[in-house]
Amino acid sequence: MSTANVVFNGAMLYGLTLVLHPRFDAAEILASIQLHKATMFEGVPTMYMYMLAHPELARFDISSLTRCTVGGQTMPKAKMEEVERRFGCPLIELLGHDGACRPRHHFPFETVRTSSARSALRSRMSRPASPTSTSHARPCRAARSGN
Repeated sequence: MSTANVVFNGAMLYGLTLVLHPRFDAAEILASIQLHKATMFEGVPTMYMYMLAHPELARFDISSLTRCTVGGQTMPKAKMEEVERRFGCPLIELLGHDGACRPRHHFPFETVRTSSARSALRSRMSRPASPTSTSHARPCRAARSGN
């Protein structure tokens, strides 16, 4: 399960509107945020780097954003701070799942910690199956290098 699945499925669960693009283009994304008055943007660090470097970033009204999330890989602290400063909202770094397939979240500039969302999601997310379990859910395995 990817972090994006947790975000997207959570958004649909609460009836939020998702604006999806077939490919990333910084100008199109910024225009879409402005047009739809998006309150949240989910992306990977490379997307944020391109959006920050866009020569017309200041021309777009992205003030509707109340939070952004970043996942897929770590992001330098200075760039995270720049996103928060220029986008005018918090940037939350989401770190995939742990070996037990539970989402783990890391909030900017702090020590990695397991989020309270883990407890709330535990009963709804896939869990490793116990040998005596009658559940038909298959356990998922985290990808590990060398395996």
